[in-house]
Amino acid sequence: MTTYTRNTLSGSLAPVNNELEKIEVSLREKLDRNPSVAQNNEMLDDLDMNSNRIINYPDAVNDSDLITKGQVASLAPVQSVNGATGNVVVATNIQIDTNAIFDNIAEMKTADLEVGDYVKCKRYYALGELVDGLEFEVVANGTGVDDGGSFHDLSNGNQVQLITNGQVDISVFGAVGEGVADDSGFLINALASPAINKITSDSQRAYLIEQQVNVPSNKHIDFGGSDVIDNVQGFLTIQGVRAAPLFFINDVNNVVIENFEYTSLITRNTVSADIPTGIIWVGRQDGGVAETANVVVRNVVASSFAEHSIFISVLGEAHDCDFHDIQINGDCAFGINIEYGLAASADTKAGQFGEHPYNIKVRNFNGFQNTTCRGFLRVAGAYNILFENCFGYNVTRFMYCWTGDSGISRVDQTVKYLNCCHYTTASFSPATAENIATVIATEFDGSTGIALPSWTNRDLHVIFENCFFENNGVVNGAGLRYIGSTGRVTVNNCTFKNNGWGVRTGTSSGIVTSSSLYTLTIKDSIFKNNYQDLRMSSQEGVTVERCVFKEQIGTAIPVILESTSRAINFIDCDFKDMLLNNYYIDVVSGSADNVFTRCNFDNVGASPSMRLASSAIGYDNKSASTLTLVSSGFFQLYVDEVQTFTPVLTGSTSGTLSGTGRFHKVGNKVSVEMSFVENNSFVGTATITGLPFAPDGQSYFTILNRGRMLFVGANAYGFLGLSSSSTTVQLFEQETGAIGTALTDANFTSNSNNTMYITGTYFI
Repeated sequence: MTTYTRNTLSGSLAPVNNELEKIEVSLREKLDRNPSVAQNNEMLDDLDMNSNRIINYPDAVNDSDLITKGQVASLAPVQSVNGATGNVVVATNIQIDTNAIFDNIAEMKTADLEVGDYVKCKRYYALGELVDGLEFEVVANGTGVDDGGSFHDLSNGNQVQLITNGQVDISVFGAVGEGVADDSGFLINALASPAINKITSDSQRAYLIEQQVNVPSNKHIDFGGSDVIDNVQGFLTIQGVRAAPLFFINDVNNVVIENFEYTSLITRNTVSADIPTGIIWVGRQDGGVAETANVVVRNVVASSFAEHSIFISVLGEAHDCDFHDIQINGDCAFGINIEYGLAASADTKAGQFGEHPYNIKVRNFNGFQNTTCRGFLRVAGAYNILFENCFGYNVTRFMYCWTGDSGISRVDQTVKYLNCCHYTTASFSPATAENIATVIATEFDGSTGIALPSWTNRDLHVIFENCFFENNGVVNGAGLRYIGSTGRVTVNNCTFKNNGWGVRTGTSSGIVTSSSLYTLTIKDSIFKNNYQDLRMSSQEGVTVERCVFKEQIGTAIPVILESTSRAINFIDCDFKDMLLNNYYIDVVSGSADNVFTRCNFDNVGASPSMRLASSAIGYDNKSASTLTLVSSGFFQLYVDEVQTFTPVLTGSTSGTLSGTGRFHKVGNKVSVEMSFVENNSFVGTATITGLPFAPDGQSYFTILNRGRMLFVGANAYGFLGLSSSSTTVQLFEQETGAIGTALTDANFTSNSNNTMYITGTYFI
């Protein structure tokens, strides 16, 4: 109440001062909160000013009258007040607050409170900030355990119990949130309270956590945008050699942690790179009875990590979890690691899968400026895992799949990276050249080198869809590095830009030693500005379909099929704007059965306009391009377009006759057409050279019926004798019932157009 100061009047108004003084005294006496017995205070009998209550209030008569606690106690369990109207019903369990509001918890605990009283505190600590929600009921001793929040012991032997609807601010349990004192005990106590389901905070706090916080089932922690400062000491309670996590979520379900900014102090306990520290630990790796399910972590910004940290570690039989809208700034060993647990004791045969995470979603999980990451979006021995809309900016090993180790019966199965993007700046310089995505389908245990048992489930399937891989142009860094010999890796509608290798395959000593058979498929993808687009090693049966290869950087050959690769199938692909090298493709000696079907090769550089290095490939010889062999071997034709050649007809005693020819392949059937305009007479045996199946001394086609091929001429029928080495073939006269003699000049008479036509069909 504001105090009014009376001014003293002077002059002709001076006599009024005495009357004003009398009025002032009278008001003070009537409004005094602590009147003396002799003091004239008319409110004394009706108001208790210090307790903010009316006393001696008359009994209720009308429907709108207030009812007192004493009157309630005298009523029957349900009774009508002013029963004549019957419209006021009062339950007997109504309680009226007849107690004082205390300033703080300590003051309340010293008060002589009776069971059944209801009290309230303004703040938790004396001289502390105001705290909402400190409302209690006085209960008998032993009703609960004093945890500093749900229950408090009173000095008179009674207790007070927190009145709550299941949601409290962490300050109700005593947390200050100034980032100086350890707040972990208050959080632990709040989580342990059966009455509390949701713990909240405002956004102006900073909570220092120095103890491992175990999160029970059915708990929701909403930090409201506050800072969480990690200085946890000690070791994981179930695994003494590993540093303790910040949050330990194990053998529980229905947990939500959200809305905080994470930092770590340099004094936080860590162990080593071989035993990394899980900051948010979900599930367990060394066994456990129950499963961990329905865990959500969201809306987190994390910066400043201790060494060897995994921000979120999902292990064992954890399932149906969702981690989204999380941003990791700076160096962190792993962003999220989803990994198998140790094998169950009965896990010794096929069909027993042990402990593997499954049904996990990771969405909008982004990383920035991480030069030491060992696997930002990492999965090992898990299934039904989705990474969606994740972004990396200068993060090493952004996507990483390791299939499993000895005793783990399931490899990564149905792991999908959807709409994930990684961008690397030219100035980004990690310690070594790194891959944006790595898939390793191992054959050996990563720790012991022991071969995986025969009963191991090998149904690996990793999918990259609508993903963007942009590296920093380091020659030995790949967009996707695939090392494996089992399962499948599928790439759909992705872009590989500015990588050393767009996609690189191969083996690795002690991990994968055998070739992969029909495990890799790349479709509808773009390879642009890479040093090399594809380098296939130890792969068989790769399918590359509807892909574009363009605008290489450097002078390397864009596509290399190494000697250990075979049956690499390019279908409807477009090779263009390769201006820095004369070769599009290098098929190293030893590689075979590679197929190019309906592929377009634009001109490159100067003459020759196109060169394909080495052997055993199919070549679509577009117009305005020429084919030049640059090493030994032979090319196979896989084309369904009409191609041209220049045949030459030669007589034994006369000159030559140049003609025109074309051939057309559909499936394994090849049709050949030739025409000659006669300007000579021929004597003796006639031969034709320059045919398309024998250019430059090489056998262009693999002819299955090498002996003879039927040709039909304008005036003669004949067989074309085929030779695997000769560049000259001879026409023979077709006689009834038998192969006739060699065609002579008489057989080559002019038709009405003065032109001779020869057509034929054979199969390859």
